[in-house]
Amino acid sequence: MMRSSSRQGGAVNILFFVGALVIALVGWGLWFSEYKGHEEAVKNEVVAKDDLLESQGKLTEYKRGIDSITKVLGLSEFPEPTGLDDEGNSAWIDTTVAPAVGIVRKVVDEGRALSGGGESVTTITQLLDPIQAKLDAQGQEITRLKRDLSAARNATTSAEQANDTLIEQQAVSIQAKESELTDNKDRAATQLKQSDDNLVVAQGQITSLTESLETRLTETQAAMQKMEEKTNTLDREVRQVKGALRHETVSAEPDGKVMSVDQRAGMCWIDIGSNKQLRGGTRFRSYGVLKGGVREYHGFVVVKKIEARRALCAVEHGATTQNGDFITNPYYDSEGQHTFYFLGNLPGRFDNQRSAAILRDFGATVADKFSPSVDFLVLGNNPDPEADLGEDADVNWFQATEAYTNATRWNIEVLLARDLEDFLKF
Repeated sequence: MMRSSSRQGGAVNILFFVGALVIALVGWGLWFSEYKGHEEAVKNEVVAKDDLLESQGKLTEYKRGIDSITKVLGLSEFPEPTGLDDEGNSAWIDTTVAPAVGIVRKVVDEGRALSGGGESVTTITQLLDPIQAKLDAQGQEITRLKRDLSAARNATTSAEQANDTLIEQQAVSIQAKESELTDNKDRAATQLKQSDDNLVVAQGQITSLTESLETRLTETQAAMQKMEEKTNTLDREVRQVKGALRHETVSAEPDGKVMSVDQRAGMCWIDIGSNKQLRGGTRFRSYGVLKGGVREYHGFVVVKKIEARRALCAVEHGATTQNGDFITNPYYDSEGQHTFYFLGNLPGRFDNQRSAAILRDFGATVADKFSPSVDFLVLGNNPDPEADLGEDADVNWFQATEAYTNATRWNIEVLLARDLEDFLKF
């Protein structure tokens, strides 16, 4: 009986020791849990400042309780964990906490067997069951934390590998870009050099072309000057020819003869008519021939009325024209073939086409192109259909034409359209 009581008392002491140890472990587990919460709270201080303060208070209380229990039991203080993120903390859990939890569980199980399920032991075990559950929960939490830590490490490793891969890809891409940039620079430098070479060649060609153009310009200016001198020479020759023809006409046979004179009326008849292409207003000089062929000039007569074979003339004041006088006019040639050129459109019933037909019937020529061979330049109306009409019309439009300019240079007689009618009324 004594033995049984001694054994029972020893079991109670063992269970008490175990209970104290378990309480210490639970306290440490709670302190560790709060420490972990404290560490997490520190990391999230901005968003969970109140939880941090509460966790710090609990840590202080749990640490104080654990230190008291370990002191009574004569145990050394449990070392403080350094944090779940530290790789050494995981090893500490595996080598210290897990074996301690296993020992406590074994002691509890042996105590229950020794006591045979006694009331005191049952009471102690009832007290220890919540602690056991808490330990189990802490073990599960530790297992989860280890798993999360491993997953985090794997994720970190994967992220680092992905980052290394991305960095490597970026390095390859940058190298390719640098190579491409270098190639582009080389091509640009080559093209720039070619452009510079082409520019030098082009400048040389431009210089050569400029010199050639200047030479040709000088030659052209010299040729134009020679052409102008030649044109002036030809103009002088044309005027001389025209003047010589007139002089020859004057010095040659007379154009006609005075048939009769009415001194009181101041009129006379001449033997030239429309059959000789005579026109009204033609002024003849009358003269007689003395011995030795010397001419004696008596004055001028002007044609007033034209018939087929004769014409009535007015004797100018002071003239002493007599019957049988000869008449001459340097601009008139009864036997020559006159050439006409129409500048513009002839007005009235004698238009360009009809006037040309009549002139050709009487042996004259109507030229299509102006030349020095023209005897009469006939001025008509402006042929430009868009020329101003009425009061705004330019009556001197013909002065800007080449034909009129050449006519004045070549001493060609210019007629108005109404003066042409004297040649047409035969």
